[in-house]
This record gives sequence, C-alpha cells and structure tokens, in this order.
Amino acid sequence: MNDTQQKQLGSTLWAIADKLRGAMNADDFRDYMLSFLFLRYLSDNYEEAVKKELGRDYQSSELEIKNNEKNFSAYIDELKAVIIKYSSDLSPQKLGLKEDEKDEEKINKARQDFVDKNNKMLYSDNVIPLAVWYIRNLDQVDTLEKQMRRKIHYVIKPAYLWSNIYELARTQNDQLLKTLQDGFKYIENESFESRFRGLFSEVNLDSDKLGKNYSDRNDLLCLVITEIANGLSEFPNETDLLGDAYEYLIGQFAAGSGKKAGEFYTPQQVSTILSRIVSLDGQDPSTGKKSKLRNVLDFACGSGSLLINVRKQFGAKDTVRIYGQEKNITTYNLARMNMLLHGLKDTEFQIYHGDSLLNDWNILNEMNPAKKCSLKQWWPIRPSATDGSPKKKWPRIFDSKTMDLRQRRRQISLFYCMDSTF
Repeated sequence: MNDTQQKQLGSTLWAIADKLRGAMNADDFRDYMLSFLFLRYLSDNYEEAVKKELGRDYQSSELEIKNNEKNFSAYIDELKAVIIKYSSDLSPQKLGLKEDEKDEEKINKARQDFVDKNNKMLYSDNVIPLAVWYIRNLDQVDTLEKQMRRKIHYVIKPAYLWSNIYELARTQNDQLLKTLQDGFKYIENESFESRFRGLFSEVNLDSDKLGKNYSDRNDLLCLVITEIANGLSEFPNETDLLGDAYEYLIGQFAAGSGKKAGEFYTPQQVSTILSRIVSLDGQDPSTGKKSKLRNVLDFACGSGSLLINVRKQFGAKDTVRIYGQEKNITTYNLARMNMLLHGLKDTEFQIYHGDSLLNDWNILNEMNPAKKCSLKQWWPIRPSATDGSPKKKWPRIFDSKTMDLRQRRRQISLFYCMDSTF
C-alpha cells in the first residue's frame, strides 16, 4: 500500500468514526473502533492461514455452500442435525466430565452446551466455509487448532471471525452483540497460549453509551461494523493495511484529545527521530546504526508506536524481543493490540501494566544483570560521602513527590533516548 492509499484509508475510517459516534465522547468511541479493526486483522490473518492449511477441503466447503444456496434453510437444519448427532456419540470425558460420570442430567446438559456452542457458527444467514468444515469434521477440530497454534500462534473459532461477525451485522441479526461479547472473551482467554487477559476490558458492549437497551445497542453495532467493513472493502487486502489504519486512527483520536494525547501517542515525526537515535551505535554514533538490536525497552510505552518504529529500523528478523510498561489500562490494551496488528507474535513482545516510577514490573527489580537492564549503567559512579559516613544509596531517578506527570514522562523519555536498549 502506498502513502496515498494509506491516507485515503485513514481518512475513510476517520470519517466513519466521526459520523457514527454521535454524542459519544471520542475517547469512548475510539475503544470500540480500534477493537473492531483489531478483530478484523486477527480474523483475516487466521482465515488466510487456515485456508492454506486445509487446501482442497476448504474449497470443498465453499462449493458445498454454493450448491445449497437455493434451499439454504434446509441446509442449515442439516448442519445442526450433524452437530446433534455428533454430540450424542460423545463420551462424558469428551464432554468435559469425569470418565465414569453417571448423572444423566449432567451428561445431557453437557451435550446441550456442546450443541449450543457449535450452533453459534450458524447464527448468520450466510454461513462461512470454515464453519462448514468444523461441523463436517468435528472430530478433527482439536488437531487443526493445535496446528494453527504452532504456525501462527493463535486460534479464533469460526463464530467469532470477522467474516461471520460482518454477516450478523449486515443482516441486522439480534445475536451480534452477544456473539461479540463471547468472541472478545474467547480472544482474551483462549486464542493465544499466553493469555491476553483484559485486552477488551475498556470495551463495554453493555454500555448505555451504545443505546438504552440491548436492541438499540445491537442496532448501533450492526451499523458501525457494516460501515467499517464497507469502508475497508475499497482498499487492497494487504498485511500492513490494518496496522497502518490503526496507527492513523490513534493519531486522529489523540489530536482530538488535547493535552491528554501525549499520555498514549507520540507523533510519528517525533517517534521516527527517537527510534533513529536509539538505533545508532552507542559507543560511536558517527559510525551509524548498530549492527543488531537484541532487546528494546520503553518505560512508558503508551500505545507502543515508538517501540514499533525501533523495530522497523532494524527489521523484524534483527529485533529479538520488545518490552514495554504502561500505567494507563486503556493505553496498555492499545499497545498490546498495536503489537499484534504490526505482525509481532505473542512470543516476541511483553507489555506490562504497571507504574515504572514504582518499579511494579519484576523485570525492573531483577538483580541478575544478565537478565535485565541495570539502572547502574545510567549511574556508573556510586555516590559516596566524603565525611566518613556510610555510602549513600543509589539515587532515585524519578521523584514522584516533586515532579508532575509531564516532568516524569519527560525524564523517562530522556533515559529512553540515552540507552533503552540492552
């Protein structure tokens, strides 16, 4: 995607946000908009990978759907019957119960839960190919998901994929809101091996800001998701598409937030300059960029754009791991999404929710110099008293009592520029 297309995409999405948020505060609507873009990215990436993995089986599912278009209602009923039949043959252990469970009531409830869970894939009026494959191959689902975790490090159930969510929105299905809630919870707790707990904690789909009741909220979400999908459909489906869109929207929302913007977003121009400084050889900057960067740490990472820019300076293969800490819960979640949106695997970064001024993060308290970036590298000479009294303690870098938030962040940025790589 070229620069012109990036700007056009950003402008399109911003216009959608401006149009649909109504009387809602821009910061509140930001959380919904960016979360939906994140879901779209994860879904597209997953569907593309699983399509390659299944090969002809995926194509067969597409063909099956096409061949049943004329009598679609009967086709959905047949798929539901397959789920019921499969559940009736499952042992108590396969249903998540004890192997020797004899309580028929418990067993029947577990079977019904299994049926209800899989029927979520059939809520929309246009079933997606992966849902068909799941239903036709229920005994192979675990194997497929293990394989996808090995290859792309995460799994998303067909019911929670953007393609299915969009179909629910497009047809004004009253199950959209409930499916989104279940989907966000699944992504937080089950999609990745390293759980992203609280990733959508700031996205309250039951908020009165979306509507006075369930129906009103569901209607608004249908409209928002449909508009986003239609806006994105005008642009090429490239891997960096949504990462660029996400960054652009963070910047736009930040611009409308006034003074608070600096807490979660560093303008790209400033971010680029800082990332280039960090990439220079610390021993002799005149020699240019370091040959390799093993790790990079940002003490107050905001939405993570600075860390991503540092990574871009070296390329994905040359940066082993990214570390960041952020105190604000909303911004912390934005940073985690931002990392994944820019193609980082969950094993390639670690963003911690905590206060750097209080050393909340254990890695900052690690005493083994081989395992962390020691503060001694910034204070190489230990202060000592000249009057024979005991040696003084290492000086506090940040004094939370005498420095306001802006001063502390500026101090943190200074140390980041000096040597935040280790």
